[in-house]
Amino acid sequence: MSRVLDQPTRPPRNRRTAPVLAAACVCAAVVGLVWFVLDRGLGFGSSTDPPVVQRAGGSTLIAAAEEPETYMLALAGGVLTRTERGCLAFDVGDAGGVTVLQLPFGTVLTDDGRSVVVPDHGTVHLGDTFTAGGGFGRSVDAYLPEECRGGSSLFVWQ
Repeated sequence: MSRVLDQPTRPPRNRRTAPVLAAACVCAAVVGLVWFVLDRGLGFGSSTDPPVVQRAGGSTLIAAAEEPETYMLALAGGVLTRTERGCLAFDVGDAGGVTVLQLPFGTVLTDDGRSVVVPDHGTVHLGDTFTAGGGFGRSVDAYLPEECRGGSSLFVWQ
């Protein structure tokens, strides 16, 4: 069978729709991921649960209000310190400087404000070097006490 040469040839229909279908799947995945992150908040348990705040001895501790439903997988080492305004912070040195620290659910600030008791980890004192699992996120001032606001990032220790 011979083909008429003056008719234009087109790729089969499935070859034309494959890129469109792939782009639609990628867009749906991105929208789903953004929705998931916004719905879960930045480690606060949910987007509407502000962290627990404790104050003692010139220190302000922020801790998760509940156990997280999902976990971040970063591992960071640094020194427990305070910001100029007294908020407990994580100094990771050249890797990221000093960032406000949200501690795990159930963490307690000691009466003198110089140590924290972290469930399943033990006591960490100001100046101690420690390793924490969790992740860095964008600081959300609306959730933070006044003395912990103004930073560009937050380390969420889970």
